[in-house]
Amino acid sequence: MTFLKNVIKFAVEKFPQGGKLALKLIPNQVPCFVLERILNKVFIAEIKDQEFDFLIDKWLELTITDLDSSWYISYQNHQGQSRLIIKPHAQSNVVFRGNFNSFVLMASQKADPDTLFFNRELLLTGDTELGLEIKSILENLDRETLPKFSQDLLNWHSNQILSLTEIK
Repeated sequence: MTFLKNVIKFAVEKFPQGGKLALKLIPNQVPCFVLERILNKVFIAEIKDQEFDFLIDKWLELTITDLDSSWYISYQNHQGQSRLIIKPHAQSNVVFRGNFNSFVLMASQKADPDTLFFNRELLLTGDTELGLEIKSILENLDRETLPKFSQDLLNWHSNQILSLTEIK
């Protein structure tokens, strides 16, 4: 394996550890604020079309195991203002749990979500009907709505994950 390949392998494998440390050093509200802003931009069309109405008064717990972090996501439609909201704590109705790289592969559409769930790389617990509605929106997300930099980073990272699994 080349030196560059070793550096990339190290970076991809250790990224979650660095993220975990960073998340421990900052207040919980900071990643919630950032994640809320990102999700409301990414899902702007779905929010406008009220495709998240099923999530009103319900909470999705998104747990990224190797970051040792969870976020709680719900949907609010108040006086015509619709948006996703993120909190550091809530009572969840459904839980999506997995490691960072599995979520990257799903988000980049480089791995079939059903395969990730079947292989237990991603877990869905709680209200499975609610979970399947969320999974459907994620699967049908137009990745072109992401900023170009985010698309490129997501594709690069997922390609590195896939190339490392081929090496093993």
